[in-house]
Amino acid sequence: MSSIRVRVVCAAVFMSMFAELFALTSGDDAKNLDVEFLYGKSFAMVPARKDDPAAKGVLNIAIFADLLSPASEPIAPVLSALTRDAVHGKHHYGLISVNGRTGAESYRQKHGALGNTIWCAERNGDGARAYLGSSLIMPAAFVSDERGRIIWNGEFIDLPEFLDKFAAGSFDEDDQKKIGAYLSRLESALRSADERGADRATVEVLRRDPANSAALRMRLFMLESTNRPDQAWKLLMRQHNKYPKEKKLLLFLFDLSYRNPNFVSELPALADALLAADKVMPEDLALSAVNFLSFHQRAAEAVAPAGKFVEAARSKLNDKSTVVQRYLTESAAALLASRLGHLESAVSLQTQAVKILEADKRDAGEAKKLLSFYLVLLEQSKQRSIKKCTKD
Repeated sequence: MSSIRVRVVCAAVFMSMFAELFALTSGDDAKNLDVEFLYGKSFAMVPARKDDPAAKGVLNIAIFADLLSPASEPIAPVLSALTRDAVHGKHHYGLISVNGRTGAESYRQKHGALGNTIWCAERNGDGARAYLGSSLIMPAAFVSDERGRIIWNGEFIDLPEFLDKFAAGSFDEDDQKKIGAYLSRLESALRSADERGADRATVEVLRRDPANSAALRMRLFMLESTNRPDQAWKLLMRQHNKYPKEKKLLLFLFDLSYRNPNFVSELPALADALLAADKVMPEDLALSAVNFLSFHQRAAEAVAPAGKFVEAARSKLNDKSTVVQRYLTESAAALLASRLGHLESAVSLQTQAVKILEADKRDAGEAKKLLSFYLVLLEQSKQRSIKKCTKD
């Protein structure tokens, strides 16, 4: 869990340097998918009957992902919540494994059914190429409406924000087309090392979408790969100061600190900002706690915020919380306890985390490995205590 977000940032952006952004984008006609349906009813991006009044307002959402990659881990809690949401749950969600049945089966065993998600597997990769082109940015989402027209596409992490705008009636399809065009310019500027072009394109995207993940990842990669992390930090802080309640900007700042420990002194204030941000979910807090403790192991500035994150995550859990949310929170609490030297508590908490997964018949292999690790630490601590008493 500790490396999920960093891997998403590095891998997705690095790949985008060598590829066109997307084959299809907002305004294009959707294409049929050549996929194998594994679980759930059939899924189509092109409706059998266009402009069906009964389908008005119901979207078809195709999510392409390498389900064997750590970069796909954040899909589970988000998709589980979307499919159960009173408003967003009416849409059709198709999770398409680009590595076939193997990826889908492995991910489903670990994360469960994810609500009413329709599980699909690529047959030969043609479906993904028809939408993604030569781009390797994943996970990616494409959304079509009752006309069979793509109205939105982008990184999966931005999907909930789009759906909120769509539900509120504030989504601007024309604006989305402009964002797509500027993202293509940014991608071209990145490949040609065109600083001025990249800066202009980034400004235009962020003016319309203040925390657009694709734009931020590409621009940050360009700055960091040329040894300019300070400029990357300033870019994010400018956006954060304009939009202090925007959760994604804070998560980007955290990511940057994991790769650049010089920014660790900024974490306490940014951590408080996350606690006050909009639409923060238990998994955001739990994963941030794990990342703080994993990437900044020796930094005192990371421990207190991690404790606040765990406490806040617990406070957000309720009867409707998903298995993933409850597991991540319990496991984060276990890691925090171990860092504080409370090894018996760490063992107890991680044991509970394992039970949460097993009760829902999930794959608890990784959770058990963590439990074994804490048990070893506890035994070593006891042995040291015995030796000390014997010596005394």
